[in-house]
Amino acid sequence: MGLNIRHSLQSLQNIYKKAIMKYTPLLLLFLLPFGIFAQYESDVSHLKGMRYVYMDIDTTGTSKVSQTEKVDLSDIVELQLRRADIEIRPFVVNEPERNVPLLLVKVNTDQRSQSGQFELVLEIRDFVTINRNKKEAVATTFSFSRSASISGVGNEVDLMKTELRELMSEFTVTFREQNP
Repeated sequence: MGLNIRHSLQSLQNIYKKAIMKYTPLLLLFLLPFGIFAQYESDVSHLKGMRYVYMDIDTTGTSKVSQTEKVDLSDIVELQLRRADIEIRPFVVNEPERNVPLLLVKVNTDQRSQSGQFELVLEIRDFVTINRNKKEAVATTFSFSRSASISGVGNEVDLMKTELRELMSEFTVTFREQNP
């Protein structure tokens, strides 16, 4: 009986070793904090030298935000930028090439509407030069996002506003670090 137990233990150890060898890379991906990846989402040095921004709020990815609530979201962004002493230039409708650098906040809920989740994405769109032909284009040079979900009873738009304040606070600190 002692031999069977020892043999069973050795078999379990071998299975355990094989499982560790096979699944360690996957475990590492899931166990690493997601914040590590968020650091590399954008290069903050792309913010250096910016003296002003244009701003816009894109709510086409959601049907849950009314026009009034969109104005509230815009006010939050504007207030946070002004508090950080970041100049905001007036957005020119129908002339996208004039609105650079553009701070764009996208609100997206439609794909997640059943689960009560939403995502806020802050992007800076700025001029870049394409190496192969030396042409200037507008591209996203900086980006980060926040996701949240509402559980139980609550107002999703109020939670969006709270998350947007936090997102903007993070952005303004990062912007000021690059532009003291």
